[in-house]
Amino acid sequence: MKILYFGEVEEDVQYLKNILKTHFKKIHLVLARDQQQLVDVLSYDGPFGFCIIDCSHEDISPTVVYETITGFIGERPLLFMGTKAIVNDRVEQEVFESRENNNILITPLDKNLDELKNKLTECVKWAQDHEYEQSIVDIDREEFIGMKIKSFYLYNTFAYDLYVEVTSTKFLKAVVKNTSYSEGDIQRYVKKGVKRFYIKKDDQLKFLEETIVKCRDQLEVLPNSIELMKTHVIAFSVIQNYVSNFGVTESVQELTESLIDSIPKLCRDKKLPEIMQEFPFGDAGIAAKSVLVAYICDHISKGLDWNARSSKAKMIISAILHDSFLDNDDLSKITTLEDEDFEMLGNIEKDDFIKHPEKAARIANQFTGYSDIDYIIEQHHELPSGEGFPHGWSSMKLSILSCVFITAYNFTNICSDLELTVENIKKIIRYMSKNYNVGNFKDPMKILADIFNVKI
Repeated sequence: MKILYFGEVEEDVQYLKNILKTHFKKIHLVLARDQQQLVDVLSYDGPFGFCIIDCSHEDISPTVVYETITGFIGERPLLFMGTKAIVNDRVEQEVFESRENNNILITPLDKNLDELKNKLTECVKWAQDHEYEQSIVDIDREEFIGMKIKSFYLYNTFAYDLYVEVTSTKFLKAVVKNTSYSEGDIQRYVKKGVKRFYIKKDDQLKFLEETIVKCRDQLEVLPNSIELMKTHVIAFSVIQNYVSNFGVTESVQELTESLIDSIPKLCRDKKLPEIMQEFPFGDAGIAAKSVLVAYICDHISKGLDWNARSSKAKMIISAILHDSFLDNDDLSKITTLEDEDFEMLGNIEKDDFIKHPEKAARIANQFTGYSDIDYIIEQHHELPSGEGFPHGWSSMKLSILSCVFITAYNFTNICSDLELTVENIKKIIRYMSKNYNVGNFKDPMKILADIFNVKI
């Protein structure tokens, strides 16, 4: 097991090394003397079972060091080292109490040997319980499958271990099964540029099937609340992961039917401005955006007097599937093939992006009992001006179903980059109305404006 020590007092470094050599022979101390070394060590020398911070370091606050460490490795035991006066003076109480595993090593170390050994033993036990000494594994890549990391934002625990790819053959265990995690813990990996968690293939199908059952149970009992919205996001996420890897199964169709009943009920009880103020949009990626598209489509459909269940079902299934084959959530913001972000993609990414509506449209045909969904999905990147793709059709060629969906989709896309204040939403509607007040887009745009009391 590796542990990280941040400090520059050579006597303390040597004393700790001697203690470890004598009493903790399987522990290797990795040293960082300054902020740059700290970042380098955290990036390339982990994983670490726990960390020690020398609070007497003259050039940097222990709070800054703490934030850097936790930003990279999340929850681990962390020992603040120094005299009582230095620790009390330089470590904010809020920082010290932020993790129950944090503790203090009083210096001089040789005057508190028993206490030092006890605290190191506690940290080692915690790390062993969480398997950090075994967290990098060599394994056949074919045994793993990647799932978008943002799919896991709204979970607290996982029944299976999740891994981060280190090299083509090495994986780091990032999430330990049956251990509690916060959304912030998962987001730390996103900040480090991690886009996917990897799960063993045998575990993935179990995870998806079990999550489908949980979602269906919650959809039946939850009131129309933010918790129901979160469940909608999880349900969309699990279906998107499922269909992109395994296609449409009976369990997927059953969960989809539950969503077709649940979403209109929520939208009957809550007006769209209220939903958007409460919605757990955050940084949850395509699944969250897809749910909001479904909510907006439902409210526009009500304005068009489309009350049939089949009409609502088409919009909801289209919302679930339309971007399910996008590997990178950020690509959903590309609106035309002339977009600068599209031009920056490699040739393979460009090809995958152009084909993602077609792939999703083919999956739509596996849902029984609903027609026209494939057309809505295939056309969701068209624009009123005719500058969209794949056909470059103008507003006069697109069906009213497609125009409702495209309006909701692009409204959601713009909203995802802004704080959802009333004023910002009104600005977005006025901006969109300049181009959407034509052809079959005219009525959906007017209804959306009326929902937010905006004159266009």
